[in-house]
Amino acid sequence: MKVLPDYLPEAVLADYKEACIIATLSPKASATLARRCLQGMIRDFWSVKPGRLVDEIKAIESMIDRDAWDAIEVVRPGVTTRDIAAKWPSAKEAWGYEEEDQAAANLWGHGLGLAQYDRPVISRIWSLDYPEEIKPGMVFALETQHGKVHEFGVRLEEMLLVTEEGHELLSSYASDQIIIAG
Repeated sequence: MKVLPDYLPEAVLADYKEACIIATLSPKASATLARRCLQGMIRDFWSVKPGRLVDEIKAIESMIDRDAWDAIEVVRPGVTTRDIAAKWPSAKEAWGYEEEDQAAANLWGHGLGLAQYDRPVISRIWSLDYPEEIKPGMVFALETQHGKVHEFGVRLEEMLLVTEEGHELLSSYASDQIIIAG
């Protein structure tokens, strides 16, 4: 079982651990406990009043960053890595850092190929000054940081194939739909 952060409420931890233990014995019971974990985190971390999960999720939707999706919407042949990186807020705007490199891994993109991180490199640190043209056939990932600033978060990665007409999302699910799905 994963090592979990010590700041998670005991009730959420207990439900999570039980959900993991019973996942193969009773997938429905495990899913119910996982749902309770999600509701617990929404209530504790986002201070949402208890109710139906779908309503609780809707209450935080406007607090979820659109950074990845704003960048994805511009991906097509002929744009540059600068055009993509410019959709992301500066490190100062988003996290209060003085320098962009203090938040280097929070908003970035990288090619997917033979190496772990191939070209193009997409970041405010590099791409604003040294843009690279986006071309059909390129495959890359865009990673964005989500959560409460300086408290907790997660990086979400979306993989894209650049087509002649625009792009195709290669990720098996869209991260913004996970949040909405309820």
